[in-house]
Amino acid sequence: MSALTARYLDGATSRAVPVRVRFAPVGRLQVEGPGLTLSLDLDRVRVRPRLGDTPRALDLPGGAVIEVDDNDAVDRALGETGRGRGARLVAALEHHWHSVVLAVVITIAAGAWLVAWGVPRLADHVARALPRDVERSLASGALDGMDGPLFQPTALPEPEREHISELFERVRPAGPDGAGYRIEFRAGGPIGANAFALPDGTVVVTDEMVGLAENDDELLGVLAHEVGHVVHHHAMRQLLQNSVAALLIAAATGDIVSTSSLAAGLPVMLLQTHYSRTFETEADDHAAAWMRAHDIAPRHLADLLVRMEGEEGGPSIPYLSTHPPTADRMARLAGEAAP
Repeated sequence: MSALTARYLDGATSRAVPVRVRFAPVGRLQVEGPGLTLSLDLDRVRVRPRLGDTPRALDLPGGAVIEVDDNDAVDRALGETGRGRGARLVAALEHHWHSVVLAVVITIAAGAWLVAWGVPRLADHVARALPRDVERSLASGALDGMDGPLFQPTALPEPEREHISELFERVRPAGPDGAGYRIEFRAGGPIGANAFALPDGTVVVTDEMVGLAENDDELLGVLAHEVGHVVHHHAMRQLLQNSVAALLIAAATGDIVSTSSLAAGLPVMLLQTHYSRTFETEADDHAAAWMRAHDIAPRHLADLLVRMEGEEGGPSIPYLSTHPPTADRMARLAGEAAP
């Protein structure tokens, strides 16, 4: 490799000394100039990334800098020593606009894939792998935080609560899978007719929801739907998808309890965040399968959803915000024939 014309700056003064630079095949940088002779291991020299056609800077130990005007020559010299291939590729891409456009398209596509498929899949894997103790720890205190500001003690008579609790016993999973599932009653207040499930298996039903249901089959449909959310870990998956940082921490360490932002955001997510169409479909399918297995037509759940949509002008009702009863969902449930 022939010597390159360059300038040497010692880092202490602004004076530039003309020098000749050679990249030796053995991986050394040789510098010669007036009163100056250097031979340095290339591993100790930082070659700054190429920036258009501006002079290339080589940072030497001790703060000195060498500037070379011929960028292409530097790239070729580095290539002969086995270094700089990545820099040459980047420089080539920068000089071809179609490559830049392609890179932008690939970046956008990768981001869309990550949001639409990668994050949900990872959230599903993490949520299903976490021990139940983690879900119980995360859910603990969430209902306490909602009592007072949102909920008041239930006004349902004890015999009615006992009857609905018996209905819930029919819906919750049998055996060890159903351990920890329980039902809680609250007066909905500003929340109104509502039902939701915490990650640990606690299903909360408001007095207004009970009053809106016309029969036990409708209540069983709602309870089975909420149990479906628990079975499929929807609350945990939604929390993880909403916080990618917490998701990555959980995936790497298995520790989600220390991520306090998730616990703080749980009540808001349960009452204000829309579940995805996939989550609602899974919960509907769970409810429909349970109802068919017990000789109950899934249309009973659809009837309740239609009635809720008709109350107070439609989807402004909080339950419909967290469980959007789209026409497709209602038609799908209503179309399920009783066995």
